[in-house]
Amino acid sequence: MPPDAAKVTGYVRQVVYDRLLEFKETHELKSISQAVTLVLENYFGISLLSPIKPVLPDRVSDLEEQMKQLSEVVTAIQVSIEKLSLELYKPTGIELELGKGLTQAELAQRFRVRESTISRNKSKLKFTEWSKRKDPEYISWAYSLQTKLFFPR
Repeated sequence: MPPDAAKVTGYVRQVVYDRLLEFKETHELKSISQAVTLVLENYFGISLLSPIKPVLPDRVSDLEEQMKQLSEVVTAIQVSIEKLSLELYKPTGIELELGKGLTQAELAQRFRVRESTISRNKSKLKFTEWSKRKDPEYISWAYSLQTKLFFPR
Protein backbone atom coordinates (compact mmCIF):
# COMPACT_ATOMS: atom_id res chain seq x y z
CA MET A 1 0.00 0.00 0.00
CA PRO A 2 1.44 3.43 -0.98
CA PRO A 3 2.30 5.72 1.95
CA ASP A 4 -0.39 8.29 1.05
CA ALA A 5 -3.15 5.66 0.76
CA ALA A 6 -6.11 5.62 3.12
CA LYS A 7 -7.94 2.49 4.11
CA VAL A 8 -11.57 2.21 2.99
CA THR A 9 -13.85 -0.60 4.12
CA GLY A 10 -17.35 -1.18 2.88
CA TYR A 11 -20.00 -3.73 2.08
CA VAL A 12 -21.50 -4.07 -1.36
CA ARG A 13 -24.17 -6.31 -2.82
CA GLN A 14 -22.98 -9.52 -4.45
CA VAL A 15 -23.87 -8.29 -7.94
CA VAL A 16 -21.65 -5.21 -7.46
CA TYR A 17 -18.82 -7.38 -6.16
CA ASP A 18 -19.17 -9.73 -9.15
CA ARG A 19 -18.99 -6.80 -11.55
CA LEU A 20 -15.93 -5.49 -9.69
CA LEU A 21 -14.23 -8.87 -10.12
CA GLU A 22 -15.11 -8.79 -13.82
CA PHE A 23 -13.70 -5.25 -14.05
CA LYS A 24 -10.49 -6.40 -12.33
CA GLU A 25 -10.03 -9.27 -14.79
CA THR A 26 -10.96 -7.22 -17.84
CA HIS A 27 -8.42 -4.54 -16.96
CA GLU A 28 -5.80 -7.10 -15.90
CA LEU A 29 -5.45 -5.66 -12.41
CA LYS A 30 -3.70 -7.53 -9.58
CA SER A 31 -6.19 -6.85 -6.81
CA ILE A 32 -9.71 -5.76 -5.94
CA SER A 33 -8.13 -2.77 -4.23
CA GLN A 34 -6.64 -1.63 -7.54
CA ALA A 35 -10.01 -2.14 -9.22
CA VAL A 36 -11.83 -0.04 -6.59
CA THR A 37 -9.13 2.66 -6.80
CA LEU A 38 -9.33 2.79 -10.60
CA VAL A 39 -13.14 2.99 -10.59
CA LEU A 40 -13.13 5.78 -7.99
CA GLU A 41 -10.34 7.70 -9.74
CA ASN A 42 -12.25 7.50 -12.99
CA TYR A 43 -15.48 8.60 -11.26
CA PHE A 44 -13.81 11.58 -9.63
CA GLY A 45 -11.72 12.46 -12.71
CA ILE A 46 -8.39 11.75 -11.06
CA SER A 47 -5.68 9.93 -13.09
CA LEU A 48 -3.15 8.37 -10.75
CA LEU A 49 -3.21 4.83 -12.17
CA SER A 50 -3.32 3.90 -15.83
CA PRO A 51 -6.56 4.96 -17.56
CA ILE A 52 -9.47 2.55 -17.84
CA LYS A 53 -9.43 0.56 -21.06
CA PRO A 54 -12.48 1.26 -23.20
CA VAL A 55 -14.27 -2.05 -22.68
CA LEU A 56 -17.78 -0.90 -23.59
CA PRO A 57 -16.94 0.19 -27.16
CA ASP A 58 -15.34 -3.23 -27.75
CA ARG A 59 -18.49 -4.96 -26.49
CA VAL A 60 -20.68 -2.74 -28.65
CA SER A 61 -18.54 -3.54 -31.70
CA ASP A 62 -18.80 -7.25 -30.98
CA LEU A 63 -22.58 -7.00 -30.59
CA GLU A 64 -22.88 -4.98 -33.80
CA GLU A 65 -20.91 -7.66 -35.66
CA GLN A 66 -23.10 -10.40 -34.20
CA MET A 67 -26.24 -8.49 -35.22
CA LYS A 68 -24.89 -8.09 -38.74
CA GLN A 69 -24.21 -11.83 -38.97
CA LEU A 70 -27.67 -12.66 -37.61
CA SER A 71 -29.26 -10.27 -40.06
CA GLU A 72 -27.48 -12.03 -42.93
CA VAL A 73 -28.70 -15.40 -41.66
CA VAL A 74 -32.28 -14.13 -41.37
CA THR A 75 -32.12 -12.74 -44.92
CA ALA A 76 -30.81 -16.08 -46.23
CA ILE A 77 -33.62 -17.91 -44.44
CA GLN A 78 -36.23 -15.55 -45.90
CA VAL A 79 -34.85 -16.12 -49.41
CA SER A 80 -34.96 -19.89 -48.84
CA ILE A 81 -38.56 -19.70 -47.65
CA GLU A 82 -39.52 -17.70 -50.71
CA LYS A 83 -37.85 -20.25 -53.00
CA LEU A 84 -39.57 -23.10 -51.19
CA SER A 85 -42.98 -21.49 -51.51
CA LEU A 86 -42.35 -21.13 -55.25
CA GLU A 87 -41.44 -24.79 -55.53
CA LEU A 88 -44.42 -25.86 -53.46
CA TYR A 89 -47.00 -24.28 -55.72
CA LYS A 90 -47.12 -23.41 -59.39
CA PRO A 91 -50.47 -22.72 -61.00
CA THR A 92 -51.61 -25.25 -63.61
CA GLY A 93 -52.26 -24.26 -67.19
CA ILE A 94 -56.01 -24.59 -66.60
CA GLU A 95 -55.89 -22.20 -63.64
CA LEU A 96 -53.95 -19.69 -65.69
CA GLU A 97 -56.40 -20.01 -68.60
CA LEU A 98 -59.48 -19.66 -66.40
CA GLY A 99 -58.02 -16.66 -64.64
CA LYS A 100 -58.85 -17.96 -61.18
CA GLY A 101 -56.06 -15.96 -59.63
CA LEU A 102 -56.73 -13.01 -57.36
CA THR A 103 -54.58 -9.93 -56.90
CA GLN A 104 -53.25 -9.03 -53.49
CA ALA A 105 -55.90 -6.32 -53.17
CA GLU A 106 -58.69 -8.75 -54.11
CA LEU A 107 -57.48 -11.38 -51.65
CA ALA A 108 -57.17 -8.75 -48.91
CA GLN A 109 -60.76 -7.71 -49.57
CA ARG A 110 -61.90 -11.35 -49.48
CA PHE A 111 -60.10 -11.93 -46.16
CA ARG A 112 -61.17 -8.52 -44.80
CA VAL A 113 -57.59 -7.56 -43.97
CA ARG A 114 -55.16 -4.91 -45.20
CA GLU A 115 -53.02 -5.55 -48.27
CA SER A 116 -49.93 -5.20 -46.07
CA THR A 117 -51.14 -8.20 -44.05
CA ILE A 118 -51.29 -10.29 -47.23
CA SER A 119 -47.90 -9.00 -48.33
CA ARG A 120 -46.33 -9.86 -44.98
CA ASN A 121 -47.73 -13.40 -44.97
CA LYS A 122 -47.58 -14.51 -48.61
CA SER A 123 -43.96 -15.72 -48.49
CA LYS A 124 -44.33 -17.65 -45.24
CA LEU A 125 -44.29 -21.44 -45.38
CA LYS A 126 -47.64 -21.74 -43.62
CA PHE A 127 -49.41 -19.24 -45.87
CA THR A 128 -51.84 -21.89 -47.12
CA GLU A 129 -52.90 -22.75 -43.55
CA TRP A 130 -53.14 -19.08 -42.60
CA SER A 131 -55.14 -18.26 -45.74
CA LYS A 132 -57.57 -21.10 -45.05
CA ARG A 133 -58.31 -19.68 -41.58
CA LYS A 134 -58.89 -16.21 -43.07
CA ASP A 135 -60.98 -17.28 -46.04
CA PRO A 136 -64.78 -17.04 -45.53
CA GLU A 137 -65.21 -20.39 -47.34
CA TYR A 138 -62.12 -22.00 -45.72
CA ILE A 139 -60.28 -22.22 -49.04
CA SER A 140 -56.49 -22.54 -48.97
CA TRP A 141 -54.61 -20.11 -51.20
CA ALA A 142 -51.11 -20.08 -52.69
CA TYR A 143 -49.08 -17.25 -54.17
CA SER A 144 -47.38 -17.53 -57.53
CA LEU A 145 -44.31 -15.38 -58.08
CA GLN A 146 -44.64 -16.19 -61.78
CA THR A 147 -48.01 -14.46 -62.18
CA LYS A 148 -48.02 -12.37 -58.98
CA LEU A 149 -51.50 -13.78 -58.28
CA PHE A 150 -53.07 -15.92 -55.58
CA PHE A 151 -54.70 -19.22 -56.55
CA PRO A 152 -57.01 -21.56 -54.64
CA ARG A 153 -55.42 -24.89 -53.79
